[in-house]
Amino acid sequence: MKTIIFYRSSYRGNTLKIAESMADALFAELVSIDSNPSIDLSDYDLIGFGSAINFAAHDIRLQRFVSSQNLKGKNVFIFSTRCRPFLGAYH
Repeated sequence: MKTIIFYRSSYRGNTLKIAESMADALFAELVSIDSNPSIDLSDYDLIGFGSAINFAAHDIRLQRFVSSQNLKGKNVFIFSTRCRPFLGAYH
């Protein structure tokens, strides 16, 4: 199964740590959306997206990236990490 995981990690890098762990377990390609990736997803069987939760939502850059992708008929998963606990319990 060909797998790719896109992520946006900030603050303490916790999302990156989780993404790396999943990529290792799934033998997946790992791509930061900060690099403005342009990847043809037609060859991938499983596509993951992850970021921290800020103010009850995934990172806006990740949301915009996901919205720009053609994911029809694809197996997709999302994951999230908690961000900036001093802002409250948003996750």
